[in-house]
Amino acid sequence: MLQGDRSTTAHNPYSAGFTLVELLVVVLIAAILLGIGLPALQNLVAANQLAAVTDGFATSLNVARSEAGKYGAPVVLTAAGGGVNWGSGWTMFVDGSDLNAALDTGATPPDVALRAGPSVPSSYTLTSIGGSAGSFANKFWFDASGRLLDNTGSAATAPAQFQICQGGGPAVTGGAARLITLSPSGRVRIAQNNSLGQPIDDTNTAVTSCP
Repeated sequence: MLQGDRSTTAHNPYSAGFTLVELLVVVLIAAILLGIGLPALQNLVAANQLAAVTDGFATSLNVARSEAGKYGAPVVLTAAGGGVNWGSGWTMFVDGSDLNAALDTGATPPDVALRAGPSVPSSYTLTSIGGSAGSFANKFWFDASGRLLDNTGSAATAPAQFQICQGGGPAVTGGAARLITLSPSGRVRIAQNNSLGQPIDDTNTAVTSCP
């Protein structure tokens, strides 16, 4: 009596996969790579956000100056936070000829609302600094020719400086701050940082602390 072939499969006592030791090595390597890469990623995100806050405010200043020329009338920026704090947001509008920093839509000609700026992220500050900081607290204008006017409506005699800081604290290192300067002529400039990450102002002096 013939019997059909019986296929037999050899039993392999070793199963494919990781041993416990190999798995622990993989986990250890992954933890090391994460520990190295995560701070670098966080620094990159912070640097990009700092650049976005800086570029956004500088762009708004240029828009205000341009709109003053377009309307042939002063354009004012007023700080929502009051004083030298510009980080809580701001408003921008054509202020007619009275320079009262109030949006008078019933005036002749009427004031014109242009835009409003949002507050900066909670870990950032945007502040008017330097010897002329008080002259640009609360408000300032660009006149119809694009020149900078201080918070009394008088022609500025010194640059306005606005510092953007990330993370707070007294020290400025590693590019954690940027500086925007406004010349009396109204020119907007983002200052370069030195090798320590500190902004250099118009007098070629490093800004070494945050408010």
